[in-house]
Amino acid sequence: AWLVAVVRRGRALGVVRDDLPAELVAEVCLGIGEAVDGWSLAHLESLTPELMAGLNTKTLELFRRVTLPPGKEEGR
Repeated sequence: AWLVAVVRRGRALGVVRDDLPAELVAEVCLGIGEAVDGWSLAHLESLTPELMAGLNTKTLELFRRVTLPPGKEEGR
């Protein structure tokens, strides 16, 4: 429920897409988080600090791409 509230607040600010149900956007974000966590745990022994830092940056980019309104580029 908290993530749906965050999605709705983002929509009110015009920074989160509104072409999909808020609950679906929240579920997709949860799915990304779960997938990255699961992958990271499965590969924990081979994750260097540099790789982890890059993975964090790329994961944030995934969230941005999923939540950004269609046709809107980041920073605009």
